[in-house]
Amino acid sequence: MHTVTLDDVIPAMDKEIVLASSCSARTHKAKDLKFNPAQLKYRVRFYDGQSETSNSYTDPLIAIEKYNSYDA
Repeated sequence: MHTVTLDDVIPAMDKEIVLASSCSARTHKAKDLKFNPAQLKYRVRFYDGQSETSNSYTDPLIAIEKYNSYDA
């Protein structure tokens, strides 16, 4: 009998989970912070109404800092 552990479940979770999101209808700016458990990566996306920038980070503190640095 096999006991299911996080090591079994995490690779199956190759989907991004939204941790934080913010948008402004007035300025048309948006930002979000997502986490992919299977890859252990955080993705920060910025949208300024014209273009989109997306970067991935393995360090959660850097990802949070980048997310907080953008005004949306």
